Amino acid sequence: MNKNTLDRIRMLVRERYRPEGERYPDVVGKVDISGALSARKPGVSLYDSVMGYVRRLDCRDFQRKNGDINEASFYKYARIEKSSWSRIRLGEVLPQKETMLKLVIALRLNEKEAEGLLAKASLGFNDTDLRDMVILSCLDVGCYDIETVYEILEEYADNGPGKPRRFKNIYADI
Repeated sequence: MNKNTLDRIRMLVRERYRPEGERYPDVVGKVDISGALSARKPGVSLYDSVMGYVRRLDCRDFQRKNGDINEASFYKYARIEKSSWSRIRLGEVLPQKETMLKLVIALRLNEKEAEGLLAKASLGFNDTDLRDMVILSCLDVGCYDIETVYEILEEYADNGPGKPRRFKNIYADI
């Protein structure tokens, strides 16, 4: 990732992030959920939505010789645990936000698509959550490399020596 892209991500995070208590009068009560609502098609499961996006990636690493999707290759690439993927596949429980954010990055979604996918799991982005704003900024500039996203999240999670981290990095296991 070049310096200009990293600088752009940092600028976007500064523009988007609103710490608790720093709400601005012009944005209070104005939450645009149109993207999430339009992407949330009734009858289409979270799993089906994810698989549609995997097919759109058209990545040979995720395809078997017969053309079917190799789900294990995808969830390993996305750094999602097998048990979490299984619950998504079976529709048993809604996944945790960390899992959904990993999917958003791995699927190379834009902001509107990401909002729609999160809505399927009854989740959303929050402008008072620094991690959410870092992820959205990465999406905005097209930064989908997991290692780079990890580094950017680490930069913002670090609160200085001896201080608690600001948030848990979704790729903490790297």
